[in-house]
Amino acid sequence: MSRELAWAAVTQAPQVALTTVSDRTDPWSRWAEAVVTMALGDYRGAFDALHPLCERDDEVGGLACARIASGLRQIAEHEAAVDWDERAIAAGGRATNDGLVGRAADAVGMSDPDLAASYLGAGRERAVDLRDEIRVAWVAEEICLLKGQYPLALAHGERAHRLSLALGSPRHIVKSALFASAAGRASGAAGTVALLGVAFSRAQALALRPMLWPIVTVLADDATPTQRVAAGQAVRYIHDHLPPGFGSAWTGRSDIGTLRHTA
Repeated sequence: MSRELAWAAVTQAPQVALTTVSDRTDPWSRWAEAVVTMALGDYRGAFDALHPLCERDDEVGGLACARIASGLRQIAEHEAAVDWDERAIAAGGRATNDGLVGRAADAVGMSDPDLAASYLGAGRERAVDLRDEIRVAWVAEEICLLKGQYPLALAHGERAHRLSLALGSPRHIVKSALFASAAGRASGAAGTVALLGVAFSRAQALALRPMLWPIVTVLADDATPTQRVAAGQAVRYIHDHLPPGFGSAWTGRSDIGTLRHTA
């Protein structure tokens, strides 16, 4: 599989992408499959596929490191993600872009907005396409939320959502809707429940389990019983597919604990 086909695959719906990345001997195919596998909530399976790729001294090896870092952040292992993002930065090419924005997100997770802004500035300068710009907007919003700058956070979230619609990637559309809604609720904007409802339905239809529980968390009391049950089922699936030695910080969250007992 070529680099271009691999990138095209990971912007498709997961079920479609998996039909195009079946060559387990090809590094780009393996990387794309791991990206999709993680998007479905199987972190253990994704990490198993990514770790051998990380031994490669090329772009796909660096992108594999960045993807491991991303997965670790999703399960609240921000400190563990740092070394993997540093390896991605050192790899060059698109991996450097992903690593820089990833390091900014790591810093957000460790409540250091100034360090996050420094890395994000470097990542913003290297942005080459819509995907890069969306990722920059996500982390820019997170930095603003950390600083209590809610209207500016909302502007970044809305930009991410607009760009994701232009990109057309289902994963990015759902995640950007979540980001825009989170900032909207923080700033008191209207319409967040409806947007989150659409995002939830889309995530559920595509089995994007890592998106279901944060949507319900942002919805809070506005989440329906059906949404809570579906999010709880997603949480249980993710819990059963965590990589060995990781995930205790995530499972220890109060909202995760509540959802695990809802399913």
